[in-house]
Amino acid sequence: MPAQYKLTVFLIVFLAIFLFLPKEIFAVFSFKIKDAEPDLVSSKNQEVEVLLDITDLPSESYFRVAWQEGENKRYFGYIKIDGNWVKIKSLSDDCSEYYYISDTSTNSATLITKIGEEEELISGTYLLKAHRFTSTCKSYKTSENTFEIVVNLPTSTSSPSPSPSSTSDFSPTSSPTPSPSSTPSLSPTTDSSPTPKSIRVIGATLLGEVLGEGEASVSFFPWGSN
Repeated sequence: MPAQYKLTVFLIVFLAIFLFLPKEIFAVFSFKIKDAEPDLVSSKNQEVEVLLDITDLPSESYFRVAWQEGENKRYFGYIKIDGNWVKIKSLSDDCSEYYYISDTSTNSATLITKIGEEEELISGTYLLKAHRFTSTCKSYKTSENTFEIVVNLPTSTSSPSPSPSSTSDFSPTSSPTPSPSSTPSLSPTTDSSPTPKSIRVIGATLLGEVLGEGEASVSFFPWGSN
């Protein structure tokens, strides 16, 4: 009987501790994505509103929502904080720019996210995951669930641009530049007129002078003139 009595006392004490101690001692922190709207996006800059359900937040915390192509893939995207877009970084980087909650009684939070124009994506189903960081950014916890978002990006149909018509540009006809006519240079002509000669004739001296163009002049002098 003494052993049975001790067991009974132990159970009573244990139940008393369990019933009367504050629930916070036994509380387990958890959070999950409750909803996201819309669940289909057609633009990389389209905003998605994500509702988080939080249970027993232990201390001041930072929260974020990130996109993922699939399990074990890299995280990407942006979240809006006070009207500014904050880029999602590595889990080991500084978290102080994310959504901050100081009140530990908070049981829900709404975050706004988008993909970001610079991401090279194809249409398909992507995952949304939420992360909670401690106030020192030294540790983090991942949400209990993921949320699927369908991304349906428009395909760029490149219409052929009209090629310029193959009409040859009009260029003025190049009329040949007249080369200067080769005017023969006039070299001074040698006067081939015979040198006037004095002819002594008996009784007279004949001076014949050809004056060009066939003209001639004859002079008679008295006899004996030198």
